[in-house]
Amino acid sequence: MGISLTFTLLAVLAIVFVINRAVVSSIETMRRPSDVLEVVNEIDDPGFQAAREAFAAWAEPRGFIFECIFLSHTLNDGKAIQCAAWWSDSQNTWALVYYANGLVNIDFVTRYSDTLGVTTASTKDAMTLPNRTTAYTQAFTLLDNDELYARHQEACYRVEAAERISPLPKQDLMGEVEKSMLYQVEYVTSLPLWRMRGVYWFFGRRNLKVNKPITVASA
Repeated sequence: MGISLTFTLLAVLAIVFVINRAVVSSIETMRRPSDVLEVVNEIDDPGFQAAREAFAAWAEPRGFIFECIFLSHTLNDGKAIQCAAWWSDSQNTWALVYYANGLVNIDFVTRYSDTLGVTTASTKDAMTLPNRTTAYTQAFTLLDNDELYARHQEACYRVEAAERISPLPKQDLMGEVEKSMLYQVEYVTSLPLWRMRGVYWFFGRRNLKVNKPITVASA
C-alpha cells in the first residue's frame, strides 16, 4: 500500500509539473507575439481549407468579408495553429477560424479599446488563462455558428449598455492580436505564484468557466 501510494503521489506530482511547465512555456511564447504570428498567402492543408470554406459559406452571406490567413506558432509541440479571419463592417466584429491537430475552433471578437473587448469562442481552451476584467471572454462548446454568434451579440449589447461605449472600427488585425497577447501576459504574470497555477487553470478554471455567459460588473 505504501509503495502504491508513493507511486500515485509521484505520478500526480509529475502531472502537475508537466502541465505547469507547459502553461508557463505558452505564456512565455506570448511575450513575443511578433515572432510567432505570420501572415501567409495560402495554407496547403486540406483540413484547414475545408474548415475555411465551410466557415466562409456561413460568414460571407452574413456580411463578413475575408481578410487574411495567418499562422500562430504558439503550440508547445512546435506545430502552428492555422487561422483565417473575416471582418464585418456592420457589426465591427472579427470572425476567426483556427485549425490545429484536426480540430476547428471559432472566435468572434469585438473591440472597444485596447483594454476592453468581447470574445466568444467555441472551445474551453479560451478560458484557460485568466485576463483583466474588461477582456470579456466566454466559450460555448455545443453551439452551431448561428447560436455562437447570437451569444456574442448578446454579450456585446450588455457590455455596450453597461459601459456606454461603441465598438471600434476596423483596426490592423495582427496589431490587435499582438496587443491582446501582451496585455494578457502582463496580467497573468502579475498574479501571485502564477508559475504554479497552470494545473488549476487547465483542470479547474477552463472547466468551471465554459458554457457560461460573461458577467458585466457594472451592469
